[in-house]
Amino acid sequence: IVVQVWYPASEISDSLYPYMDYPELQIESISKRIGKGKGFIKPAANVKTNSYYKAKPINGKFPLILFSHGLGGYKSQNLINIETLVSQGYIVIAPDHTYDATISIFNNGDIIEFSSGLPNDVSPEEFWEVRIPQINTRAGDMSFIIDKLQTMKDYNLYSSIDFNKIGIFGHSFGGATSIVSSWNDTRISACLNLDGWFVPIVDDIINTGLKIPFCYIGQEEWEETPLNYPKLNSFYKNCSDDAYILKIKNSHHFDYADM
Repeated sequence: IVVQVWYPASEISDSLYPYMDYPELQIESISKRIGKGKGFIKPAANVKTNSYYKAKPINGKFPLILFSHGLGGYKSQNLINIETLVSQGYIVIAPDHTYDATISIFNNGDIIEFSSGLPNDVSPEEFWEVRIPQINTRAGDMSFIIDKLQTMKDYNLYSSIDFNKIGIFGHSFGGATSIVSSWNDTRISACLNLDGWFVPIVDDIINTGLKIPFCYIGQEEWEETPLNYPKLNSFYKNCSDDAYILKIKNSHHFDYADM
């Protein structure tokens, strides 16, 4: 998997990191994904970030936050949230979930485009045959990141990560991923869900809830997916630590990402 890391820095470097790396490839892929011309996407490649490339890290320990993008999203799709967290003293790491991201571009030149869609008329059996392994793979990505970081003692950020304080957040299918990751991996101690998709979360998790602090922030209702909020409400009632649901009037699904 491809990952990107943001961290508190003590000195700026010579260059700001672009909002969209490999812009030509990204623009072409996003254009195909959403059915809009490249000219519609191109301005996003010119967005200025507040993140300096390879800036000198602050000497200290910081909590680690993992971010999971939505289905067909990308690792920097919630940069406004990520940069705000980092400015408050967190290290944030986000992957492009391979096959689920709009496009995954590896250092060796390999390119893997999004291939995780399902037709609208898919049967319930086909839905679960695809979505259960998929969400478990995505949750596995998040645990793999923690596993890998814990072995990278020569990595210049290793000494800055407080592995006793790990949180996770995600948008849409990434919100569901954040819950399954928190259920599977006891190293994660807080979970935030941005307008998450609850339908592909299995009943065992819904009927038990989480034992760590949980917060959901989202739109008032999922009109096209009426099952989403009944499952959220059941899950919320079964959580045994602090749990919150915030619904924001007149908000929509993509208001919870940079889109």
